[in-house]
Amino acid sequence: MDDPALVAYLAEHRIPLEVSPTSNVRLGVSPSLEAHPFRRLREAGVVATVNSDDPALFNGTLIDDVVALHNNMRMTVDNIDAVLLDAFRVSFASDGERTAREIEYAEEMAALRLAHIG
Repeated sequence: MDDPALVAYLAEHRIPLEVSPTSNVRLGVSPSLEAHPFRRLREAGVVATVNSDDPALFNGTLIDDVVALHNNMRMTVDNIDAVLLDAFRVSFASDGERTAREIEYAEEMAALRLAHIG
């Protein structure tokens, strides 16, 4: 976020970033989850996906990072849904595999929303 030209370039060229807020805090890259720039990157149009970074070493899982997006960065369920879908879309999987996983994810998310969000 310190280089607006770089952020604009990443957004314009749809260059994805794999980000692990939990490990970034534990490594001192960000002072806290609340101060982490993930949400601002997304708001600037950067394709940033949330990922775990060596769960055994950093004592944090993908679920922990997703929960942090909501609890610490105040991202909405719809924002988080877009983050997770982007992870499928920028993966190195084949087109068919990506499509299958997106459909599977959408079905699971719909069931979770119905059961837990309403």
